[in-house]
Amino acid sequence: MNGPVSFTRKVLDPGLSHGRRMVEAVRKAFREGRRNGHLLAAAAAIAVWQRSDPSGVVLLLTAIGFMTLFIYKRTLAVCTLLIFVGMWANAALRDRPTALTPADTVWTGTVAWPEIDGDRLKTDFRTAQNETVRLVYTMKSEEEKRFFQQTLKPGAVCLVNGSLERPQATTNFYAFDYPAYLKHKGIHWVLNAESILRCRSGRPGLIDRIKRLRQAGVSATERELPEPLAGLVNALVYGDRSAMDPNVLTAYQNLGLVHLLAVSGLHVSLIAGAVYYLLLRAGFLKEHVRLFMALVLLPAYAILTGLSPSVCRAALMLGFQLLAPLLKSKPSPLAALAFSALLQLFLSPGVLFDIGFELSYLVTLAIIVSAPTISRRHANFLVRTFVMTGIAQLATLPLIAFYFYGFSLLGFFLNVFYIPFITFVILPLSLAAAALSPVFPALRGPLEACLSLMVGPAHAFLTKLDERSLLYVTTGRPGTWLMLGLIILVLALLMLWEKLEGAGSLFLPFIGAVLIGALATVVSWISPVGSVTFLDVGQGDSIFIQLPHARGNVLIDTGGRLPIAQKSWQRERDPFNIGRDIVCHELKAMGVRRIDRLVLTHRDFDHIEGLEGLIGCMPIRQLIVARPFTATKTEWAWFQKARALGVQLVRVSPGVRWGAGSETFQVLWPYEKTESTNGQSLVLFARLGGSRWLFTGDLDREGELELIKRHPNLKIDMLKVGHHGSRTSSAPAFIDAIAPRLAVISVGAHNRYGHPHEEVLKIFRDRRIPVMRTDRSGAIRIVFDARHIVGVETATTKK
Repeated sequence: MNGPVSFTRKVLDPGLSHGRRMVEAVRKAFREGRRNGHLLAAAAAIAVWQRSDPSGVVLLLTAIGFMTLFIYKRTLAVCTLLIFVGMWANAALRDRPTALTPADTVWTGTVAWPEIDGDRLKTDFRTAQNETVRLVYTMKSEEEKRFFQQTLKPGAVCLVNGSLERPQATTNFYAFDYPAYLKHKGIHWVLNAESILRCRSGRPGLIDRIKRLRQAGVSATERELPEPLAGLVNALVYGDRSAMDPNVLTAYQNLGLVHLLAVSGLHVSLIAGAVYYLLLRAGFLKEHVRLFMALVLLPAYAILTGLSPSVCRAALMLGFQLLAPLLKSKPSPLAALAFSALLQLFLSPGVLFDIGFELSYLVTLAIIVSAPTISRRHANFLVRTFVMTGIAQLATLPLIAFYFYGFSLLGFFLNVFYIPFITFVILPLSLAAAALSPVFPALRGPLEACLSLMVGPAHAFLTKLDERSLLYVTTGRPGTWLMLGLIILVLALLMLWEKLEGAGSLFLPFIGAVLIGALATVVSWISPVGSVTFLDVGQGDSIFIQLPHARGNVLIDTGGRLPIAQKSWQRERDPFNIGRDIVCHELKAMGVRRIDRLVLTHRDFDHIEGLEGLIGCMPIRQLIVARPFTATKTEWAWFQKARALGVQLVRVSPGVRWGAGSETFQVLWPYEKTESTNGQSLVLFARLGGSRWLFTGDLDREGELELIKRHPNLKIDMLKVGHHGSRTSSAPAFIDAIAPRLAVISVGAHNRYGHPHEEVLKIFRDRRIPVMRTDRSGAIRIVFDARHIVGVETATTKK
């Protein structure tokens, strides 16, 4: 009796035991993952980051972390390693090389989301070769624009005639890296369309149908509501900010309120809570409601609002929480956050480099970790809001400094009022305006009146605050070591906040932000080096001089573009301005808080048109022009706008000096008004870093020869070549007289004037004078200390 049974047990029991051990190991791994999901998410993020931008130091530290974890928690270490390797492999598989070639000129593909602004049409375009390109098309007529606005929808299949080009590389030190942005989306080419031959609706799938609903909603809002309101409603309801007033949007960004315009946790929770309550009241079973919301409503809402990283995070987290009771599980908010990050990174590894993804997860992490302490310490809603937003802002300050180069201290206080105002007043009214107005037209008027009554003054207040730059802290983009120091400082402050009680904990985030601002200021004060940066502004000039120890900042010209007559249908909502979008952006990234002297050499548009965008973007103390400078009506309007902001307009003549010690400036020209504006360019001589510099604007040959007559002993080391290397400047006698050791030409790539002319280049080549050009090197920076030139770097080589 015992023989066969005993034999069977001997054969089967080891296998059963092994199976049970495997099941138990899986369960243990799942429990460890749920408790330490944040480590798994961190491992996934590091894997994606290192796959894109490998660093030996980071990989070494990661290996040390794995080994340390393995000593104490082997199961968790194995799970973390598996996630790391899996995410690395997944990112590698998705990072496929392009199979397209520029030889083809006719393309068939599917439109993702058409963006029409002025006469430009842009969209991601999925080609028949199953590779996505970025399509850009300039529409030829108002009728064609109207046709595309009415007929071009997500999922449409189009036949396009055009040429492929690689995305243009960045040519300034801190410019937005457009090629990297496209690469993280899996895009290698820009398709410059010459014509769109035909489009048909195609067979849209479920996702494209929801996108079409979104497109119809955005268009209906823009059609039915006035412009200031339409942009805000579309931002809050559909996640589309394209129609927002640029000045209002900039104010939200600068004052730390832009998160209120992103569809995220607050919006998702408010809408999901309302739907959940209504469905339960309608008699549906709780389990069915949970399944419907997690598997149908939340994914559809995420698509309807543009699938931004923040709304995807919120929808995934809420979906996990809704499904948890059905799976007999109780995941913590931290576990839900981690698993939502893992899922997003798995489906789209490039999302890691999206600022919205980074800020959304970091803010949510800070709120989850600090929420129990805040709830225990404070009962008042406004106080809780103040502390919670303070913690969130403090936690994200290193990222904010890196991406936006500064932050507003007013944001800590404005959030207390604007969070409930937008979330509980404006958002419900916006949802009602978007959803009910088309069905009940009679409600449109009252809803519009209510929104206008509240939104108008609220936005006017924000734009006024932003114009004055009150309590705005400019940090510049931190370098590697400063960034590491900021992160350590923020972690230390958050740990200190955890231990403090009373008023100290209430205001610690604000005090921490002030401390970070003070640290950035001290870093600029103690810096022993200065620099002269020839910005790449295309066919124009803009030269920024930053003195050591923050002793002053001088900007010579602002760049600009010749105005092109456009009809109303061709104009973009927020036209590009070199002064705002290049010059101001670069200066802020360098940590510049104020321009002490802005020198306008003469009134050609390629030298001063950027002034319009620079005013209000960057505080300016003095605006300097030559005495013969005669402003046009347009330029005088810019000067008046500057004066209203406290800028002092100063006219100078030859002989005027400023500066002290090893850094001095002197005006050498013009002595009188001339027939050409180039001939009366303001010429500035400077001593910087033990070298002599000459900045000549667009001074012509006649002026150059007259200049050396008046200053026969003028010798220089660094020359800014006149008039972008035109043959009308750089007379051989002038170059021989001043004998420069280096010449820099600020010139646009492939410009229509043929600058710099070969004749001019030969003049420098024959004299063995090295020439640097912004059309080839991008922005050029020459770094100096009190006595020497320390080094030269260019935007193209630095990247």
